[in-house]
Amino acid sequence: MPTGLWTKVVTVAAGAAAAAYVDKNLYLSHDIMTYWQHAISLLQAKYLIARNTRVADLWEELVDAMPSKVLVMFEGKKYTAVQLETEANRIAHWAMSVGLTPGSIVALLMENRPEFLTTWIGLSKVGVVAALINTHVAEEGLLHCINVSDASVVIFGAECTEQMHRVLDRLPPRISGLYVYNDVHTVAVKDHCFNIKYCRDANGHLIQCAVGTVGELLLPVRSYSPMHKFQGYFKDDAASATKLLANAFQKGDLYFRTGDLFRMDNHRRFYFVDRVGDTFRWNGENVATCEVAEALSGFPGISDICVYGVALPGRDGRAGMAAMVFESLDMDAFAKFCLSKLPSYAVPRFLRQVPAMHVTGTMKHEKAKLRAQGVQLSGGDRVFYLDRSNPSQPTYLALTDANVHSIVTASRL
Repeated sequence: MPTGLWTKVVTVAAGAAAAAYVDKNLYLSHDIMTYWQHAISLLQAKYLIARNTRVADLWEELVDAMPSKVLVMFEGKKYTAVQLETEANRIAHWAMSVGLTPGSIVALLMENRPEFLTTWIGLSKVGVVAALINTHVAEEGLLHCINVSDASVVIFGAECTEQMHRVLDRLPPRISGLYVYNDVHTVAVKDHCFNIKYCRDANGHLIQCAVGTVGELLLPVRSYSPMHKFQGYFKDDAASATKLLANAFQKGDLYFRTGDLFRMDNHRRFYFVDRVGDTFRWNGENVATCEVAEALSGFPGISDICVYGVALPGRDGRAGMAAMVFESLDMDAFAKFCLSKLPSYAVPRFLRQVPAMHVTGTMKHEKAKLRAQGVQLSGGDRVFYLDRSNPSQPTYLALTDANVHSIVTASRL
């Protein structure tokens, strides 16, 4: 081979080696490929914008191309394109039913989960713009994001309920609707639990309970889903109708009333509180156990409480009694607390101190056993009675074998 050719080969090889060395240290090829991909994406975006293409249009092309392909895996569950499309369509129909139109802006506050994706796509199907809010912002930051988004409606996941509750009273006037996305709801219940009234917003929709607030558990009823069907009571249409609540959170929806009162904590754990309608009658007045339990649970030192009515000899109705778990309690302060928080007839006449609250297999208080015990001094439990012999200094005193008969038959109870 001619000497000149060898020189060129060596020069090219050296240049290639030098280029490889530079690329290895400066990642030039990676940068060039990245810029190339960005350029292609930019051209595609401009093309789609020129055609007025929406996210939903691209999504529907994907669904048509691979309907059975698993696109999302979340918490051990797989979601195919068709399953996600079905949910997105449901959101789209809901958006139209509440008056959202093309160009409307909705603030979306929801953590990373499949519903976030389907809500975004569903809104896009009807031309609604989703303003995506960072779920880590709270208080002033959340208010700022909602304000600058120009949104007229806020959709938030149930996991963000506490954040929204803190800013509820300071939302801009243009916000015409607040909607919580969740398949299981608890809704705020007010007034007497024996005569249920639901808290509703200006549009007549129910308001989901804030953290720590007692409310009735509602479950969605959907005819197309075997998991959400309500078959009703056998040959009793009237009774079946009382268990259904229509137009609860939006027009056209349907929910099953469980009749169970729950309270949710900051970690979205639900605690059974009582049954709706669990009442007893004392001195001619209806006493709602849920109302009494909620009031008394606010006193420091009580870790669990169960309120019920007990029969007394020679007396009509039932006297209020509260089984409570506590280590020590200032009975003077507790009596004053009860009388300040409750109507006189609703204040428990008796207390039973128990080491732990017994529950059924479904985690409900075993009220039947407690009612059967009545005010008996058995099982090592300490029992107290309300003493108002001195009206200015009410208290709870210990019930003993020596005074139990005179106390339970006393007219002043």
